[in-house]
Order: sequence, then structure tokens, then C-alpha cells
Amino acid sequence: MERGMNTKNAQTRREFLKQSAMGALAGAALAAPGAAWAAPLKNSKIRLMLRQDLVPDFIMNGYLQRFNAKNKDIFVESSYVNSNHGWAYEVEHCHEAPAWYTEGAPCQVFMGRGPALAQLADAGTIIPLDDFLAKSGELDRSDYHRSRYGSVLDSATYRGSLWGIPIIGDTYALFCNMDLFAAAGLDTPPATWEQAISMARAMTRDTSGDGKPDVFGYSQCSFQFPLQILSAGMDLVDLKNKRVLFDTDAGLEALDTYRRLSANSPPHVDFEKGDMGMKISVTTNAHGRYSHINHITAPLPAGARRANTYGDSDGITAFAIASSAGRNEREAAWRFIEFTAGAPMFFELTKAARMLPLRNSILNSGKYAEYLERYPVKKAFVQELEYAVPKPCIPEYRYIEVIMRDILLVVQRAENRMAVSLDAMREHLKVKTALANARLAKAVW
Repeated sequence: MERGMNTKNAQTRREFLKQSAMGALAGAALAAPGAAWAAPLKNSKIRLMLRQDLVPDFIMNGYLQRFNAKNKDIFVESSYVNSNHGWAYEVEHCHEAPAWYTEGAPCQVFMGRGPALAQLADAGTIIPLDDFLAKSGELDRSDYHRSRYGSVLDSATYRGSLWGIPIIGDTYALFCNMDLFAAAGLDTPPATWEQAISMARAMTRDTSGDGKPDVFGYSQCSFQFPLQILSAGMDLVDLKNKRVLFDTDAGLEALDTYRRLSANSPPHVDFEKGDMGMKISVTTNAHGRYSHINHITAPLPAGARRANTYGDSDGITAFAIASSAGRNEREAAWRFIEFTAGAPMFFELTKAARMLPLRNSILNSGKYAEYLERYPVKKAFVQELEYAVPKPCIPEYRYIEVIMRDILLVVQRAENRMAVSLDAMREHLKVKTALANARLAKAVW
């Protein structure tokens, strides 16, 4: 088992994220008035199928019942597909639109992941939503959150068109076990990665006397490495020139930061075990999962710049409309999207499903300010929105993700991670960068 990475089936990071999403959306469904599932009404004129890979149908349908109860001419039901095929499958199929979006019964609405939207667009599976958004009385393009690096809508924009309406785009935060901080003589979270490295070393120790550390300073999953790349001052992809710059000094800095942090990591990524001082994690884990740990959430450490991302390792989750849907089905699908992404329902989902609101009208509202006062653990995630970087919505990005994960192997496979030289890491970065750029050279966008 490799330290500092999610090793469950090499992971199927999606499985890790689903565990959080399942509990959150279950709460949202159960909290919904009249949430009990009902059969479609006989006078329903339009029936829509929602394809999603987040939670089982019985949970999603409980939430969908809220829409169905208010719209007698439309009936929406969930079609869950299992996207957890393992990391080897993701590597093999990263060059094509994920099959789980199109397998099974035909659907009219997708809950699609940002990087896959471009592949679905190229495959002709989904339609642009710009005209729908321009005519909407409920949704306004200018109301969607814009950080200093771009808009959350950029995460769903490809070839100049918008292919999805973001519904989940949470940032990361740093979870800090304050008991372990105190034991090491520390009392505040790190502001920079260099401080994080120093604190991780201070917290890593052998308390049993067997010569092996049993308390550790830091952990992160492999698929969070883009955070170090971004904070080193690089873009994940140079979209203008269709290339990555992982083999630069900034790329080496990012990999070296990971190397020095992971040298103080446990052989797992489970913050709830209480043996690690710091862990990058998602907003849903701020509610209950770590409640037995004396912890706080803090902004991510900064490198050359402060940076986070819109969405977790899979990027944003957005609603998209199938190209196979008829005209009336498309209009009905948009009504469903407006209902869910509209301010009243989006705010309710924000509370029940523990998501961050992606609309300024909610983020800046008095109601949300009151919510944050009741749940201050969420404040760090909200603060991080200012530094959220939209992940590239291009067909090649899923392959770039594979490359970024492979970059870490030069460190993860070493018995002594601190013995891996800068020269070895630089050569490894050259090889992986060349592979990524060879793929990007074929891009036609």
C-alpha cells in the first residue's frame, strides 16, 4: 500500500466521492416535503429520465418527487448507473466519452462531470444550453460565481458553448487535527506549503517505541495533485497553446512539494482514524464524518499563488440535456434544470446536501450568512471559492488527469521518498509532459 494516496482499487476516486454524496443526497431526499416515491401520474404528458452516477435511484427519486409534485405535466425519474469500474478502466477509456452516460435506457437529462461534457459534446450526445440560459427567467449567467481565475461556468464551456449548468462545484479545504497540532507545539494551520511541510515533519513521530512512525503529519489523495500544480503558478493546461508545462521549474516545485509532504504520510488517507495532523478533503466530510476528532477546517496552503478548484477530483457536476430528446422533452428538461438550479431549490439543496452555492445571489444573501454562522466549519470552503480554478472542459483532460497521477509514481514507488532526487523527478516530468503534449497536439478545438 502506497502512502499518501487512495489505494482502494487504485482508486476509483469516484467511489470515495460517492460515499460522501450518498449520505448528503439521502438527507436532502428525506428532508423533502412529500419525498416518498410515487408512480407517474396518468395524465403526465412528458416523461424524463435522469442519468446519474451519484446515488441509488431510491434516494434520487425521493428528491425528484419535489419537482414532480409541482409539475403535473412532467414526470422525472432517476436512472442510476455504476461508474465505479476501477482506475485501470478509467485509464483505458479516458480518450472516449464515458460509457455509463449512454448505456441502458435512453435518457433526456444527464448529471455530467465537467471533463466528460466536452467528450459528450464531441460525440453529439448533448446539446448547447446557451439559448436556454439567455432566455431563462430563473437563471442568469452573471449570477454564477466568478473567482479571480474564471467563472464556474467555464468548467462546462467548450468550443465557445455552454454544455452544462453546474450544480456541484465544491472547493477543498485543509482539515487539521488540533490535538496533534498541540502535541507538536503548534496552534495555527499552515499558510504556505513550506509551513505545511515543516508542520508535517513536527507532527510525524513514533509514540510506541517500535522505531516506526504511528502519528503522521499530512495526507492527500493522488487525484488532488492538481492543487499543488495550480499553487505553483501553472495552469493545468495551457489552452491557448494546447500544451502542459509540467516539465518546467514550477512543475518540479509542485512534485517536490508532494514528495516532501508524502514523506510524512500514513499508509492510508482516513482522517477519521485520528493519526494524521492534516488532510485535504471535501465539504461533505465537514458534517459528521470527523465529528469525533477535535478539528478545524482551514484554507489550502499557498505556493507561488493561492489556488483551489471548482469541484472535486472529477470536476464539477452539471445538468446537461440529451441531443436525442425531442423539442418538448428539451423544454421540459430545461424546466427541471431551472427548478433545481433556481435560487429557492438551490439554497435548500445547499443546506440539505451540504454543497456550496454557486450563485452569487445565494452566496451573498442574509439567509446564507445565517447558515454559515450555524455551521462555521463551512466558512473555509466558501473563502476558497475566490481562488477556485475552473478545470479545463476539453476532451483531452481526462487523459491529462491520468498523466498527472502517473507523475506521482516516481515518488510513490520509492521505498525512501526523500531519497528521490530532483534530477530523477525532472526526467520523469519530461517523459510524462511529452506524452501529454503529444495528445494535445492532435486536439481540434
